[in-house]
Amino acid sequence: MENITTRLPCVIQRNGCNGEHLVASRPIREGELIFQEKPLVTGPLGVAFCEPKAFSTCLGCYKTIPSLYRCSKCGFPVCGLQCENMPDHANYECKIFAESPVNPVVNPSEYEKIKILRILLLKEKCPEKWKLIQSLESRESIRRQNFCAVATDIALYKFIKQECHLTEYDFDELHHVSGVSFIHSFPTNCPDVSDSPNHVSAARYASLLFYNASLLSHDCFPNTRYAIHASSGKNSSYSISVIATRNIAEGEPVTTSYVDPTLGTFERREILRERYYITCTCERCSDASEFNTFYSAIKCKNLDCHSGYLLPIFPLDSNSEWRCNKNCSEMPTSPNWIASLIQEVRSQASMSHSWETFDDMLEKYRTTVLHRNHYLVVEMQVELLKMIEKFIHQVESSQQIPLAKKMVELSRSSLAVMDVIYPGCNTFRGRLLYYLHEGLLALCLSRVNECADKTDQEIVRKSCKKHFVEALEIIREAREILLLESVGTIDWKNGTILSTESPRIKSLMAFFSFKN
Repeated sequence: MENITTRLPCVIQRNGCNGEHLVASRPIREGELIFQEKPLVTGPLGVAFCEPKAFSTCLGCYKTIPSLYRCSKCGFPVCGLQCENMPDHANYECKIFAESPVNPVVNPSEYEKIKILRILLLKEKCPEKWKLIQSLESRESIRRQNFCAVATDIALYKFIKQECHLTEYDFDELHHVSGVSFIHSFPTNCPDVSDSPNHVSAARYASLLFYNASLLSHDCFPNTRYAIHASSGKNSSYSISVIATRNIAEGEPVTTSYVDPTLGTFERREILRERYYITCTCERCSDASEFNTFYSAIKCKNLDCHSGYLLPIFPLDSNSEWRCNKNCSEMPTSPNWIASLIQEVRSQASMSHSWETFDDMLEKYRTTVLHRNHYLVVEMQVELLKMIEKFIHQVESSQQIPLAKKMVELSRSSLAVMDVIYPGCNTFRGRLLYYLHEGLLALCLSRVNECADKTDQEIVRKSCKKHFVEALEIIREAREILLLESVGTIDWKNGTILSTESPRIKSLMAFFSFKN
């Protein structure tokens, strides 16, 4: 297998904190494709991890199985004869399950067993891939102290030994493989692309393990993003693309975020500890104000303190008390109270179904409870944008103006925060730009139509020209971001919509006698 350092603008380095990780060997520019690769191994993903109900996942193509068909050799659920003979299934577990025999899985979480088996079988089937997997970090010393991790690996070991009757693998090998799979796998539900990218069918639920992508170290202020792509046909396969979201200097680590960067510090760090056995001490986690955005700040409980916000005294300690940043007389607040408040806000948000009630609730929390930049405020603003986008085209032109203004205001507010804590050409920015362009266009068209016969028409036309010009630039940036997403996803579809928007805007500008 070709050496990674000969193909990428990166080199592998090792340190005590990150283990083996990628470092830029030359300057990498924003938007540059750093690498693409195919997975070392692909396994089925239990659909219940992605959907509220459990279904069987095909072991050949990874789609939800539409019938009761079972593999004629091993009896496990697959879509049909074609999927039964696909290499991922036929060349790996099928023969073992047929000879043992092994009972088909009934719980979505059991699909991980099949992926672990496929990884172990690489030891004989593909020693080069096996060697790469052996070199990946599994955090064994930490996982051995975790009761759930050890219990899971014991169950896997019994499955391999007692059900599959494979005696050539010892527990240490399985424990390492399980850790690598648990930490580095990429779950995906990519839409399936048939003969043409314009023809997209049911989602495919798979768990993917890559080599290069596993070497991306974590940072809550990442400089890359990734997109997973699915192909179709006789030998369906996946690939991953890793793109620089901002300029990366030579010698700088090439990073990704293992958790959603739009979450607050305590939520991010909890997921990192539980899921990846990482105690993150990055610059963002270490800063209570998260780069002075107050992204997790709560309004001070002291009614006489009008400008103070509660922040953790020790941001790297999950048990830290929170104190007003204005040093008012309010006693420190317990982290349990903060957690309860967050849970309450999320619960209230889940019960608001119309955009009007959701807007009222958002205004209440961002003026009296949370900092206006709080991550829950951003989360609710994005949810409100989705609601308004669905509703705005159902009302008359005159009623669209306040909705369009709301879209513009919410988009700009969220973008201003993200430009600090999650900057660059990432997917979240692409979504916000998409909503901003929608609001600007709706505002322009509604205002021009409304004042077509009024004396202030020229003033409105000048204002609209400014918005049209801005929308063209927004479309260009958003389209470049979203078209890099997995084909068939909502983000990718919005990117394709934007591909037709520029000519439409230019036509509208010409209609209103605007010069581009």
